[in-house]
Amino acid sequence: MVGFLIIGFAGLVHADEFNVVQVKWDASATASSIYGPGYAAENAIKGKWLARDVGVQIVFCLVNGDFMKMAEVNLKKIAVLVYVLYFQSLVSGQAVTLWQIGTPDNDYSELAIARNYSAYSSTFPYDADYMISTDSPGTDWPYIQPSTSDSWAESKQHPFLIRFDTDASYSYPVYQLDICLVASHCANPPSIDLSVNGQSWQFQTTVGPGDQVLTDPSVGDFQTYTAYIQADDLQASGNLIKITTTGSWMLYDAVVLQGLDSVPALKDFEIDPQPFWYHYSDGVSRSLRIDFVDAILAEPAQVEIVTPEATFTRNVNAEANVIGSVDVLVPMPDSNSENPVPVTIRLHTSRGDVEKTASIAPERQWKVHLVHQTHLDIGYTHTQPEVMNVQVDHLYKALDYIDDSESEGRPKDELFKWHPEGMWAVEEFLKNRASETDKQRFFEAVKDGTMHMDAMYAQAMTGIYSEEELFELMAAAKRFEKEAGIEITSAMQTDVPGYTWGLTSALAHWGVKYMSVGPNSGHRLGHTFTWGDRPFYWVSPSGKHRILFWMAGKGYGWFHGNPTGHCITSEEGKILAYLSDLEMQGYPYDMVNIRYAIGADNGPPNPALTECVAQWNTKYAFPKLILSKNSEMMAEFEARYADQIPVRQKDFTPYWEDGCASTAADTKINRRAGEKLVQAQTLWSMFGSGDFPHEDFDLAWNKMIMYDEHTWGAHNSISAPDSDFAIQQAEYKQQFALDAQKFTDQLMDRAVDHIRKSGTNTVQVFNTLNWPRTELVLVSAEDSAAGNMVKDGAGAAVPSQRLSTGELAFIATDVPGLGSKIYTVHPGSSSGTGSAGVSGNTITNGIITAEFDTNNGAITSLTRQGISADLVDTSIGEGINDYLYILGRDAARGHKRIAGPVTMTVLDEGPLVSTVRLHSDAPGCRYLNRVVRLVDGADQIFISNTVDKLKERNPESVSFGFAFNVPEGDMKIDLQWAIMQPEVDQIEGANKNFFPTRRWVDISNDAYGVTWSSLDAPMVQFNPIKFGSGWHGSAAYRTYIEPGQAFHSWVMNNHWETNYKADQKGVMTFRYAIAPHVGGYDPVQAEHFGRSLHQPLIAVPVDPSQKANDPKINVQGKGVVVSTVEPSRDGTALMVRLFNSNPDAAVETTVAWPGGGEGSAIWLSSPYEDTKSEITNSFSMDPLEIVTLRLQECTVTRLWPSKRMRRLNLKKPYTNCLAKKNIFLLYAVISLA
Repeated sequence: MVGFLIIGFAGLVHADEFNVVQVKWDASATASSIYGPGYAAENAIKGKWLARDVGVQIVFCLVNGDFMKMAEVNLKKIAVLVYVLYFQSLVSGQAVTLWQIGTPDNDYSELAIARNYSAYSSTFPYDADYMISTDSPGTDWPYIQPSTSDSWAESKQHPFLIRFDTDASYSYPVYQLDICLVASHCANPPSIDLSVNGQSWQFQTTVGPGDQVLTDPSVGDFQTYTAYIQADDLQASGNLIKITTTGSWMLYDAVVLQGLDSVPALKDFEIDPQPFWYHYSDGVSRSLRIDFVDAILAEPAQVEIVTPEATFTRNVNAEANVIGSVDVLVPMPDSNSENPVPVTIRLHTSRGDVEKTASIAPERQWKVHLVHQTHLDIGYTHTQPEVMNVQVDHLYKALDYIDDSESEGRPKDELFKWHPEGMWAVEEFLKNRASETDKQRFFEAVKDGTMHMDAMYAQAMTGIYSEEELFELMAAAKRFEKEAGIEITSAMQTDVPGYTWGLTSALAHWGVKYMSVGPNSGHRLGHTFTWGDRPFYWVSPSGKHRILFWMAGKGYGWFHGNPTGHCITSEEGKILAYLSDLEMQGYPYDMVNIRYAIGADNGPPNPALTECVAQWNTKYAFPKLILSKNSEMMAEFEARYADQIPVRQKDFTPYWEDGCASTAADTKINRRAGEKLVQAQTLWSMFGSGDFPHEDFDLAWNKMIMYDEHTWGAHNSISAPDSDFAIQQAEYKQQFALDAQKFTDQLMDRAVDHIRKSGTNTVQVFNTLNWPRTELVLVSAEDSAAGNMVKDGAGAAVPSQRLSTGELAFIATDVPGLGSKIYTVHPGSSSGTGSAGVSGNTITNGIITAEFDTNNGAITSLTRQGISADLVDTSIGEGINDYLYILGRDAARGHKRIAGPVTMTVLDEGPLVSTVRLHSDAPGCRYLNRVVRLVDGADQIFISNTVDKLKERNPESVSFGFAFNVPEGDMKIDLQWAIMQPEVDQIEGANKNFFPTRRWVDISNDAYGVTWSSLDAPMVQFNPIKFGSGWHGSAAYRTYIEPGQAFHSWVMNNHWETNYKADQKGVMTFRYAIAPHVGGYDPVQAEHFGRSLHQPLIAVPVDPSQKANDPKINVQGKGVVVSTVEPSRDGTALMVRLFNSNPDAAVETTVAWPGGGEGSAIWLSSPYEDTKSEITNSFSMDPLEIVTLRLQECTVTRLWPSKRMRRLNLKKPYTNCLAKKNIFLLYAVISLA
């Protein structure tokens, strides 16, 4: 198949005006991938590229009329050949190269500092100033030109200059200047301002392939931008070419100047409608481009346009410049947005007339919604306190710009609007910074919608949040919602790619309908942008709720690098190229969502935006720019397109959560605090004394949220980890986890301080979950000093054993759900017999038996009573709890395992508890201790791995492998409010390299299986291990994952190039439990196993007179879990959140509330603690449904309302209680009060 390339030159013409000639040649992909199948007409394939005030045509014509197929010809590969052989004869019979810098061969190797961009500043401190007569490409022309968003080159413009003189060889009427690029930045490709002796051109480069091209030109995206210069515009000496860029970097291939010896007669042209709609009298007009075929126009001409409504005449090229195409404006009916319109165009020149008829295809009347925001990076660009100051300053400025736009009387769509993105800085602004006047201004702007509030506190790494932490993520915004008297219906998630499925449940329960997403445009995205510009309804795991999810196709940083004062009108080419791409991709809507953020992360509001949007809308009818707000934009979209929006009910497994393993010790602290804080809430609610400290709990939750927030550290955390800037941010981040732990421990202590008593022989064991539990309890040596014998409340001895740690272990039996039992410690020997013991390299409890490999310490045999198969798959060369260290980012190489020797020590011989320690050296560590424990009668095996990590700054990975043998077993992963089966329950584009887990993973076939839990490390990887790296669309990320039963707990890494920690060292412990089970997968059993491990029984030393507490509430229903219990904020009710953990069946649920008192009521509620509807104590819960209940107390002592209660307007629940009690007189008194 043979083809030829025609490149037309265009200037926008209105009446007799025109602009200079421009061209772009983009051979970055095959024709079919650029234009799509079926886009062939008259044996030609046409694509569009539009720049500021100009447009450029690419036409690839096929000799046999067949459509170019991707597998047959790749334009990138033939680009250089076409450039060299064909371009010379495109415009005339002869083109002569006068000079060139580099060779146009899609390779920058011959240019200065090739493949070493970091050397730019030191090698070219004054940028490039190239003299054609004396300089050399290899030393004087850098392969890279940085720009305004490149912090490594001072985030400024770097103009490149080329100087040359002319001589007798410059004897041509027209000259062609080509800027040939290997590629430009993948997220922020620069715009080019080119000038030749003062005459100017503007170009917009296209999105490049990613950072790999910085060192590998073969992955480049060959681009050429051409300007045509007339002979009179060159001088005998001192000619100056200046190339200035805005945005990010671009990589040069060559710069070439050619002379063209003649201009052929114009014999044919093509008609190409452009996407702009213009205001015209009382209607609108379209721009039609006339592309000259095999010729250019160098004389004045007249264009006659005939439409069904009228005939129009336009004079063009009055100054006889050299142009390759011309645009004319033609009035069109609005119906042309949906229906074609026939036109005839006659071009009259001195050399003759040319006529063409065409049908003008419909052009959408686009509405482009600009969402003006800052991206809240709490750190990274500045230290965290500096970010707070910056963000608060943004709020002051935004209020001023809002006031200015309102005083100017601008229409609603052009009023200044600002999205702070999260509540973090807003909270500080209102509490500690703003005057009363500024607070009033802020609330007025919020009510007007010009200061737009979204639901999240900060940008969340949702995959590592706990269930209740997801609810708390919206709590601050929702408290503000009440205070401001507004409704917050949208959430804004920025930068982070991927989102845990249960987020939909938490958002919906808070009344959030919309989720606006703007991911990072390049870094470690995998296939996230599968959903760019593809809005969909994201259905919650239960199917009870859905939110409208809309991912901005250009991410959030498309305008990064632009300064305050940036004018959106300068981005016409960029925006229109984007709309053209959407058109070719079959985008079905005429609304589009674009995030607008300038500068960089934590960027400021732009006061020029309102005026520039007004200028755009004055010039163009469509695309219309709208200064929008998330909630309003998405509500309009939903109202117009609800019946067209696709629906998905799957997990969008996130991509960045692997970075939490770069600070494994702190992640463990925060993870454990999240579980413990829920227990503290329950203890205080069920057994506590005094007023519930809501604000203290809010603070603890806030610290957890801020640790799990996506900004882990400084932008130079990897490149300069020892800098003060990086160290300060790392310490600040760590403090969030430490504070979460401290505040949680304090709240736990306060919850039981009223009953705690040291020096006693009595222990009260609390169960913070809602089903009876029989489990091992450990009491410290201090609190069990009375002896080794343990008795229950009836005086009967229970199994106990003094452990090597000094702790006293005993079995607490049938501790009631949300209740407690009393045990006492007495002198004497441990009581009871059991089957736990150790023999050789085998540990057993009569139910489970594990055998160790004394060369590497892994479990090479694991059996359970009732299962005939060995549960270890040794055929893949791995065991259970098998240590793996990988140095480097290539998961297929650099594997290091333990090669011995391993020392096995028996710590506890049984009969109740048997414990062994396996000590060894380990790659990357000073040592590794693996402690394995079995408890008599328990069908679980407990593992605790302690490493003393060595510091390593080369990329590394530490994991523990679990090679289970469950043939044809299906894997289920516990998520927040969801259960997910890899591949089956993952949305297109989700991460399949690694998975955040909440509490458990189950692998089961029909006969048996194992449930596994990790208490401290959330990330798991499946065999074969595949690390993530690179840019969106990267082959480093799976698009499909095969079913399997072997996986690794990924506990540590430093794989990132920014943000996360460069190294970690010291002693860290990672704990696991495995429960082999007879029979297939049981989700309720798995949920009980996981929650029991993560929220263990709590033993508190108490006075011997202490009695066991009867549960205040009793919740029954197989699989129904009490997720949290706490008093309402008005102090009159108990708030209870229930979760049906069974994904397959509805469950009849009963709530008994003996402590409620006469006249109490159960209300269906929400996180608002409202009273939606009164319900009975028996109701059905659908699979994976979440229900929030308000258990409203009604006693005479609580009826007298405080001032706070009256202020909260709690008439409805009070009226209900009073009616049941018939205390009419008291109601009258309260009403009068």
